[in-house]
Amino acid sequence: MYCCPNCFSDNFLQKHIAAVSNKKGKCSFCKTNNATLIKPDVLFDRFETLLNLYETDRNGVAINELIQNDWNVFAITVKRIQQKLLKAISCNKDLFKVKYKPVFLKDKKNVKQWEKFREELKHRNRFFPNNAPDRSHLEPFGKYIGLILNKGSQKFYRARINITDKPYPLSKMRKPPEKKATNGRANPIGIPYLYVASTIETAISEVRGYKGEIVTVAEFQMKSNLELADLRDPKNTISPFELNDEDELELIYKNMPYLTWE
Repeated sequence: MYCCPNCFSDNFLQKHIAAVSNKKGKCSFCKTNNATLIKPDVLFDRFETLLNLYETDRNGVAINELIQNDWNVFAITVKRIQQKLLKAISCNKDLFKVKYKPVFLKDKKNVKQWEKFREELKHRNRFFPNNAPDRSHLEPFGKYIGLILNKGSQKFYRARINITDKPYPLSKMRKPPEKKATNGRANPIGIPYLYVASTIETAISEVRGYKGEIVTVAEFQMKSNLELADLRDPKNTISPFELNDEDELELIYKNMPYLTWE
């Protein structure tokens, strides 16, 4: 039996399989034709540390369900096929004769802090919150979620619905005048912010125009580097298979609900 990159959602595994494979054909699990193939047990060294995050428990759940819920490893959605693949990787025919639970408890402290922050933003104090998570809460995860956009590497867009048939000049596509600044997602009335999108389509959809209306779109470039925390989809951007040791894996596992705002 052989598996392929299409069996997995994990980006690291996809690249790893492509790098070590010397065979192409039909995948035994996801049935992709002309796929890059490897034998599943080649991945055991990658999975061994991950599997050690869980221990047997008669009141637990199947190990594939735990792994998928915690890490979004599999692109295959059929649980029976996930189990078949995981048995082939681990070479353990008895893997699903028992149930499992996590060895470690999720860290609830940071999650509770985020819940307080979210409730304050929604219902009490949007612009000057008292319960914002401290930067130190995110610093331990900096190398896992850090993202640097280099000057000029990313374009951004702002759209405005035209009042006339003529497009707005560039001078009218910057942040709005102070007297016209309304309540925004990040700004109070009277304090203008420039809101931009990473794609033209998103910028246009944000202005919520009607069919037939004309829209002006301005393109912006960064004047300096930006250092960001990428929290768009940590379960896919952080791969458990490229963490260097068990301590790193434990840290991310305990705090994944905080990083994903579950």
